[in-house]
Amino acid sequence: MRKLYTGRIYTRKESPYYWMEINTEPKKIRESTKIPIKGGRKTEATALLNERLYKLNNGQKITDDILLCDYLESFLEVHKLKLKENTYNSYHQAIYNHIIPYFEPQKLYLRELNGDDITRFLYHLKTKGRFDGQGLSDKSVKNYRGVLAKALEKAVAEELIHRNPIKTSELPLSIMSQTESERETYEQEEVKQLLSSAKENNPDIYLFLMLVLNTGCRKGEILGLTWDKVDFEAMTIEIAQSRTGNRSAQTHKLKETKTRSSNRIIRINEELCNLLKEEYRSQQENRKIFGKQYIDDYDLVIRRIDGGMPSPNHINDKVYRAMKKAGLEKITVHDLRHTFATLVCEAGGNIWEVSKALGHSEVRTTDKLYVNRKKLTSQDITDKITSILS
Repeated sequence: MRKLYTGRIYTRKESPYYWMEINTEPKKIRESTKIPIKGGRKTEATALLNERLYKLNNGQKITDDILLCDYLESFLEVHKLKLKENTYNSYHQAIYNHIIPYFEPQKLYLRELNGDDITRFLYHLKTKGRFDGQGLSDKSVKNYRGVLAKALEKAVAEELIHRNPIKTSELPLSIMSQTESERETYEQEEVKQLLSSAKENNPDIYLFLMLVLNTGCRKGEILGLTWDKVDFEAMTIEIAQSRTGNRSAQTHKLKETKTRSSNRIIRINEELCNLLKEEYRSQQENRKIFGKQYIDDYDLVIRRIDGGMPSPNHINDKVYRAMKKAGLEKITVHDLRHTFATLVCEAGGNIWEVSKALGHSEVRTTDKLYVNRKKLTSQDITDKITSILS
C-alpha cells in the first residue's frame, strides 16, 4: 500500500499566520496558510492543510501553489542554523524589509517569477527602495539581488522550479556601467592628510585609522583584536577573531573570522608597534583609575576609556568626523581597506601577498579589484605601506 503524506499546522514567532508543514521526500514543504492566528481560525488552516494533503495523496503536484513570498520565508527559516549570525541578519533584512514588501502585493507564485519581474524589482530598489522613498546604493541593490539569487538557486536544487530567473534579469544601467574596480579610495596624499589631522584633532580614532590603513584589516577584525594577539617583539598582530553585532542588538560579541583564510599573522611597522605600546600603557593606567568599575570582559585593543566595547556605529561616526576635519570627501570605513590594497598594488605589490594580507579566500577576489605589478614578500608589503604613509 502506498504511503500517504501527512502534515501539521504550526505557528512561527515572526509570522501572524498559521503555517503548514507537509512531510514530502526528500524535503518537507513549509508554507504559510495566509490565515491569521488572531481570531482562533486554526480550523480553517487545518482544512486548507487537508485539501493540500488530498491533492498530494491523489497524485497532484502542489509546488505550483507555493507563493514566492512563502517560499522566501521558508528558505530563511531553514537556513537560520546554517548561516553565520551576520549573514543571517543581512538575509533577514533583505527578505523582510525589501523583497517580500515588493512582491507580496503581487501574489506571485514561485513558478511564475521571471527575469523581467526581477529587473523591475531591482529598478524599484535603485529609484525608490529606501523607506523615505529615495533610491538605494548600488552596493545594496547588488546585495539584495544576491540574496534573491541564493534563494532561487535553492529552489532549483529542490526542483521547485526548472531554472533560476535571476540569470535573465538585468541590473539598472547606472549599475551595469560600473566596473568592479570602480570604488571610492583615497590617494596617497589624502591618506597622509587624514592621519596627520586625526593625530592632532581626533586622537581617539587615530589608532584605529593607523591599523586599517597599515594592515588592510576589516573593521570587525580590528575591533576584535585582543592584546594576546599582539606580539611586540616580533612586531606582528594575529587576526583570529572578529566583532559581531548590529543596530538592533544591544550586545556585541567576538566570533570566528569570516573564513579560514581570514586567520592570518600580519607584520606591522615600528611606528604602529610603538603606537600600540602607548595604547597598552594607557589602558593599564585606566584600569587603575576605574578600579572595579573597569570593564574587562575582553582584553580589547580598541576599547572605550572604561574598558568597554565601542559600538561599531560610533567607530564609523568618529572616522567620518576625522575625514570631515581633514577636509576630505567622506568614504566608508571599508573603503579605507580598499585604499590600503590599492596603494600597495599601485606601488607594485604582488597580488598573492596582497590577497593574503587582506584575508581573501581566493586570489581571484583580489585580482578582480586591484592591479598587480611585481612580486613582493609579506615583509615587502609592510615596508611598502610604511614607505607610502611616511
